Formats: sequence, structure tokens, C-alpha cells
Amino acid sequence: MITFNWTIAAAERAVSLNGLQDVIKTIHWRYIGTDENGITAETYGATSVGDPNPEDFTPYDGITEADVIGWLESILGIVPETLPEEEVKASELDNMKSNIENQIALLINPVMITGPLFGEAILTGP
Repeated sequence: MITFNWTIAAAERAVSLNGLQDVIKTIHWRYIGTDENGITAETYGATSVGDPNPEDFTPYDGITEADVIGWLESILGIVPETLPEEEVKASELDNMKSNIENQIALLINPVMITGPLFGEAILTGP
């Protein structure tokens, strides 16, 4: 089983937006998966959070990590709309989890390896 965790790397903020001050606009994050043996893989990205609702705006200094993670999971967890004849699409969050699961599987059972072409690498110089 893989456990998933967020690391918030940074937040881009507007100094002023629609009468509000210090408004988070973009969150830079890492999404990390770790299996039961401690093998990890991750993906990194940045997500725009859109304009805030002035009626429930929380000032920057009042925002918690849990708030930010909630925003990310809400935004990235949206399942794209499909037409009735189309196959249901996965959310971006589900795709990220699948990608991390695949990365870990390849670390456990690699299908490609990289190494020197002819024995040990030889360093030459002037």
C-alpha cells in the first residue's frame, strides 16, 4: 500500500487583489508516495487557486497547511466532464497517484537500466 503526502514548497501571492491584501494565487507543491518498504516517488507542480471569495477570505497569515492541502485536493480532484459516449476520465489527482504508483513499481522491478557501454567508465583528460 502506498501512503501519499503533500509538501508545500512555496506560494505566489498578489500584494493586492480586488480590495484584498496578500492573496495566494499559485501554490507550488510536491506530492510524494511511499510504499510499506520506504520506497518513494514524487511529482512536483504548481496549481493556480483562482480568485478568492471576499466573503470567506482568510488572510495569508491565518492560512494553515491543512487549508492549502484542502484547496489542492479540491482543485486537482475534479473529475473532467465527459459526454455520454465517452469513457469517464480520471481526475488529475488520481492520475498523479497512478503515476507515482507506476514510478515505485519501476523502482522495485526496473525494465531499463543505465550503465557504461564498455565495462567501467574511463575518464580521460588532457
